[in-house]
Amino acid sequence: MDHETTPYNLTDQDTASLMHILASIHDAVIITKTDGIIIIANPAAEIVTDIPSSEISGHNIKEALSLTCKKNIIS
Repeated sequence: MDHETTPYNLTDQDTASLMHILASIHDAVIITKTDGIIIIANPAAEIVTDIPSSEISGHNIKEALSLTCKKNIIS
């Protein structure tokens, strides 16, 4: 996570703490910009979106969830 994607002045330690907390949450947590672009997601979000958590940044939340819904309906 870089400073361009967040309005806060987070230190590297703050960022590491935030990512550790998000990783420990068993529910999916997806944080987006106001335009719906995903900037942060925890590993549990990978299960919901079927997009690897390492690749989810930059995807539009509506598209990510829409693709998942379509896959679940077809399955």
